[in-house]
Amino acid sequence: TPVVGETADWGLNDIYRSALLPLHVDEALSKALTRDGVQEGQFGGGAGMTCHQFTGGTGTSSRVVKGEAEEYTVGVLVQSNYGHLGDLRIGGVPIGKLLAQEKEAGSAAAKQSGLGPADEGSCVILILYTAPTDAPMLPHQLTRLAQRASIGLSQVGGHGTARNFSGDIFLAVSTANRPTDQLAGPTPSHAQPRVETWTAAT
Repeated sequence: TPVVGETADWGLNDIYRSALLPLHVDEALSKALTRDGVQEGQFGGGAGMTCHQFTGGTGTSSRVVKGEAEEYTVGVLVQSNYGHLGDLRIGGVPIGKLLAQEKEAGSAAAKQSGLGPADEGSCVILILYTAPTDAPMLPHQLTRLAQRASIGLSQVGGHGTARNFSGDIFLAVSTANRPTDQLAGPTPSHAQPRVETWTAAT
């Protein structure tokens, strides 16, 4: 089932003009089915995006999780479009504030705290469990894990997304359980490592 989301790029394009045609949708779906990997950076929906006042776009990350009997891969896709420079943290270090101080020392024009609407956007996070045999997760478990994406986002200063009412989207999916299968999922004790890995991958 195709899932469509958006992050606004009004700094680059006219968002009120319906520029997409059916042929563009068909082309996008065709490429999604045949391409081996995701185009990261300023491609497609990632064009025009920002991240803590740097060039943003689409990015991916993954982690391997040991299950009860086999290993699974947690894949995370993020499309960022938010953030003040001063909010940026990397490894717990307030890198954004340090860079802002350097800018202020070198240029009076850089003393502005933000870029207006450009640094007050939103973030889309898609979390996918995949492996040769996909990790089984029940709907309520996926809901709980999707909520943990906000923890990963906050570790890089992602609270900047809360400066306006442009909502953020956290979507978690697993393709393990088919409609004809008996629903099965991990017990809470076995799901615990996945929760922590999910946050780290985000």
